[in-house]
Amino acid sequence: MPPINPVTVAALAAIAGILVQTFKGVIPEAGKKWIPTGLMVIMTPIGALLALYIGGDPVGGALEGFFAFASSVGFYEFGSSVVPGVINGRGWLQLK
Repeated sequence: MPPINPVTVAALAAIAGILVQTFKGVIPEAGKKWIPTGLMVIMTPIGALLALYIGGDPVGGALEGFFAFASSVGFYEFGSSVVPGVINGRGWLQLK
């Protein structure tokens, strides 16, 4: 098992949460149920590329990206249920 850095996972999870909150306003309502899948598809290779960039194991980086995706989805669901005014359904970018 390659080493997994929890700081990298936390940083990638924060980036994933920011990406979701930023771009969910431009995603149609029918497509919002696919946000977690798209986030997994994006974050797993980002983790592997980040690991390659810093000289680490790309498999460990892909796992870090996957765990970041999973934890960000959990944090996002928890945050939207506890503080719904801060994590809203509109997103930061809007289509007019």
